[in-house]
Amino acid sequence: MGTAKYGLKVWGPQNPDAIREFVVDPDSESALYIGDIAIAVTAEGVAQHVATNTVNVGVVVGLIDANGLPANYAPAAAASKAGYKALVNTDPNQTYVMHWYHAATALAATDVFNHADIVVGTGNTTTGLSGSYITAVGSGTATVQVLGLAPIQGNAYGSDCEVLVKLHEHLYGAATQANGV
Repeated sequence: MGTAKYGLKVWGPQNPDAIREFVVDPDSESALYIGDIAIAVTAEGVAQHVATNTVNVGVVVGLIDANGLPANYAPAAAASKAGYKALVNTDPNQTYVMHWYHAATALAATDVFNHADIVVGTGNTTTGLSGSYITAVGSGTATVQVLGLAPIQGNAYGSDCEVLVKLHEHLYGAATQANGV
């Protein structure tokens, strides 16, 4: 499958009523990319998720610059991202495809329904896509819940595959589901 990291890609139809526009927090020191998980920021708007955040608003599906034009990403520098807005899919039940990569640990069918924290990788400023991916599953609460393999030709359980996930820690949906079936 390759080690392409792209964050979370919507799988299946999106609820159009769940796409919300938020101000990108100008004080955040991180860039924001399409496919990043957006967190609620007390001061203003949304910012890029980091591993321990649980106030996840949803997934960034589009960005708008200060002139109202589509943008590939919102830059890290505060002065550069003033006026940027993020279009965020806020549906806590939305399914996404996410990349699993770990050089030594393979994802197995027994990992389905377990939870995983994401690795927040560096996004691509040319494509505007997130660099986030998954490397490990666990039995405690975590950012996403693994739902199974993405039905993509050639995709198979292993150390480099595409998986279906949903946000487990979500501001609009409690992270109460237990691991396993």
